[in-house]
Amino acid sequence: LGVGIASVAREKAGIIKRGVPLLTGASRSEARKVLREVAGQNDAPLREFGRDFRAIRTGIQKFSYVSEKSVVEDLTFAMAGGHQIKNAALACAAVEELRAKGFVVPDAALRQGIQKARFAGRFEIVKRSPDVIIDGAHTPESMRLLKSTFRKLYPGISPFVLTGMLREKNWKEMARILAPLAREVVCVSPQGDRALDAEQLASRVRELGVPVTVSETIEHGFGMLLQKASRDDVVLAAGSLYMIGPVRRACGLGEE
Repeated sequence: LGVGIASVAREKAGIIKRGVPLLTGASRSEARKVLREVAGQNDAPLREFGRDFRAIRTGIQKFSYVSEKSVVEDLTFAMAGGHQIKNAALACAAVEELRAKGFVVPDAALRQGIQKARFAGRFEIVKRSPDVIIDGAHTPESMRLLKSTFRKLYPGISPFVLTGMLREKNWKEMARILAPLAREVVCVSPQGDRALDAEQLASRVRELGVPVTVSETIEHGFGMLLQKASRDDVVLAAGSLYMIGPVRRACGLGEE
């Protein structure tokens, strides 16, 4: 998608269609500038999170949606992470646009949709005792969100971490963010020819002073950590979307 926020935003802006409303939760000023420019060129009405609509947290996993068009109070969301409030608010804004075009979407349906929304591989707890969490975080930004969410939900716990990354990603920075969270790390190579060599990733983790070993496969590495984990421990698999399927299958689940 290019190098830098503005370049990526311009590629993403290719979805903008003439006269069709655009909703965005982009937080970086560079991205917003590009989106405003392209939306203006296409006469696409632009609504931005934080300016035209917002979410007000009202409790754990609860928020109220507020815009110039409507207010929906005390919505409940199930997905972990404070950033999911913004995603839910974007969904509410999308419903407002649909209603403006004549679609009938009752508030009850909106509430149910927000409450039941799930995304496989996004801080997904797939097993308990020990808890097994999979997260497809594969950028520094998503890795920071993962780390923040983990510390909020599991204060004082250092997880066993299974990680593998793709070589074209900013893997050194992602390792720098993830490794200090871990009690111990097992590095693997994700599926596909874009995978970063597990030994190379392990070398970076070792530089950061975290105990690390290498496994030939995702399944074997996951098994190694499960054997070490007690019922009160946490096993966290993260670093690539390509990790999700193998770990889900190892837990007896299908790929969603």
